[in-house]
Amino acid sequence: MRVLGIAVPLLLAQAQTAPQPGVLEGTVVNLVTRAPVPKAMITVTNVESRKSFSRVGTSDENGNFRIPDLESGHYFVDRMEAPGYSLWRIATGQFTVAEGQHITGMVLEMPPLGTISGKVVDEDGEPLVGAQLAVMTLRYNAGSKTVHTIEGATTDDRGEYRVFNLNPGRYFVNAWMPPFASQTGVMAAASLPANTRRDTPEMGYVPVFYPNAPEPSQATAIQVAGTETTGIDFRLRGVAVYHIRGKVTGYDPAGRVFVNAIPCPQPAIPGGAAEYSKAMQSGGRFEIPGVPSGTYCLMLAEEHERTVYATETVTVEGRDLENVALRAMPAFTVPGVVQVEGKPTDSTDMIVFASPTSKFGLTANNAIVDDGKFTIESMVPGAYRISANPNRLPERTYVKSIRYGDQDAPDGIVNLRAGGTVLTLVLGTDAGQLTGTVQNEDGSPVGELTVTVVPPDNFAGRTDLLDTVRVEPGTGRFRTAGLPPGDYKLYAWGDPQLPMAASPEFRQEFSGRAVSVTIAAGAQATVQLKAIPAEEIRKVKARY
Repeated sequence: MRVLGIAVPLLLAQAQTAPQPGVLEGTVVNLVTRAPVPKAMITVTNVESRKSFSRVGTSDENGNFRIPDLESGHYFVDRMEAPGYSLWRIATGQFTVAEGQHITGMVLEMPPLGTISGKVVDEDGEPLVGAQLAVMTLRYNAGSKTVHTIEGATTDDRGEYRVFNLNPGRYFVNAWMPPFASQTGVMAAASLPANTRRDTPEMGYVPVFYPNAPEPSQATAIQVAGTETTGIDFRLRGVAVYHIRGKVTGYDPAGRVFVNAIPCPQPAIPGGAAEYSKAMQSGGRFEIPGVPSGTYCLMLAEEHERTVYATETVTVEGRDLENVALRAMPAFTVPGVVQVEGKPTDSTDMIVFASPTSKFGLTANNAIVDDGKFTIESMVPGAYRISANPNRLPERTYVKSIRYGDQDAPDGIVNLRAGGTVLTLVLGTDAGQLTGTVQNEDGSPVGELTVTVVPPDNFAGRTDLLDTVRVEPGTGRFRTAGLPPGDYKLYAWGDPQLPMAASPEFRQEFSGRAVSVTIAAGAQATVQLKAIPAEEIRKVKARY
């Protein structure tokens, strides 16, 4: 009995000293209309232990939410999601919860998803049924712009279309009537009786970007901000189209192979060009219909793993193109070596990447370095950006220079070809290190954000040295190593998802926010940064 008598007071004492949790209450509203957002899930994360402690609350019909049982500490709103709204990540919504504190009045904004709709007609105003619509957005890869399709639609019997669930942003809209969707009587029929002679040429439609541009660099971007964007209409122009016929030799495929005709050269902003394609027939014969006059690159696309290549540039000029010879050749290997300047170092496990500068007909590949040597397999001729995985580089090293045969590649781009030419990467061993901290403008701790480290001018064009560093939430600390000696510029972004930070034009918008730092050979530098507010980024981001 004495044991029980002692245990009860101990339990009472522990209950009296247990920390009291805090509570967070607030409201979720539509960013555009300010109306309450029901059924929104709000995730708050403790910055001191973010991997193991998060809480989720849900808003009611009035947009109000309540998240109880919060341990004392620093928090940020990690993400929000709701039907009809964009998944939203918050970078700088920091707040502190004291023991037993009841926080009220927090207002969280969510950007609603938007739509784009319109109509596609021919030159006479007649609706085009089955026209293909592509909604595209700019992306930034190694500092270069490309357009990528994120949503699509097909016109109905009235020639109308509607694309929905679009995040806020700027979009390009492309309209096209592919040959397979051509209307009988207006376009080329899917099949005609043998020996049929037409009294009119086959007709097709040239793809255009809204309102009537041949490529995205000349198009008008559509700003979507959670509303119904209507009236994005197209009037497609009919043009005479032709056939490209020929034969692929030197290749016995194990599966289906398509012959693609891709307009070339590439536009100023790649992506979105029409690709005309047809499966190769028995005996290597091919026929690609519906091709307007112009210059095209012919390439093979396969459905199995064996890699070959075939490229030929042809010009269609007002008539069918016959007897095109497309010779297939096996892919080749690129031998390479890694050399070290200064103190010897072990480059084993280092990875060398070859990334195509063009998306047409080329794929990325890589190789692991072993005892200072590597071989990149299954390559086809073309221009590639050469780089190395910085996480696999030896300590205090960086890729100082790149050479292909006897040709230097100061921008890291080489034209790979068959023939056994050696690719050489030279490692410098005098790299420096950079450590730093980031705070919000008011001195409060930061949440999830990134820092862009822009390389020195003498490494201009070497996009593999453009580094993105994640900042530790709460403390704001970051660290990066393997930096070549030189003068750098740093940007601390209050937006954790910012691919356009790789674009020099985008960074120029924030030139006044950049912080300069010098990295001496083999030395360490320290810097303090202020985060560029997410709202300021959002305004500039809307123009990209």
